[in-house]
Amino acid sequence: MKRYAEQAARDADVLKELGFVWDHYWTEWNERIFPVLETFKMVNGHNNIPHSFVVPSTKPWPKKSHGLSIGEIVYHIRTNCNYFDQISRNVDRFASLGFELLKKKRNQRVEPILATFEVLHGHRDIPIDFVVPSEAP
Repeated sequence: MKRYAEQAARDADVLKELGFVWDHYWTEWNERIFPVLETFKMVNGHNNIPHSFVVPSTKPWPKKSHGLSIGEIVYHIRTNCNYFDQISRNVDRFASLGFELLKKKRNQRVEPILATFEVLHGHRDIPIDFVVPSEAP
């Protein structure tokens, strides 16, 4: 495992140039899912995406998302909290589209973590690779 980590660190620039995906969920969220949510809201004026909705292969829909079963994805976001990490880090952008489905979970799970981080570091700009320590501060 150590050797792999050393190789990945050494070749990071080359891998980035090749478009290597380090985190599938973040890539899916940023390049395919969120752009569709924005487009759906723009086109329809609401965010009530039907469960059966599939992204059309026409303009103005994002090309990378053509054929994406976004209705199914939104269903799983609402029922199973799929993409919770991505949404919680983009909660304001997500809420700007009219989605507030994570408010209760955010208040219960995320807000205490953000508040503690802010007390310790003086801000809430949490690095993407931050891991909550297992021990209390």
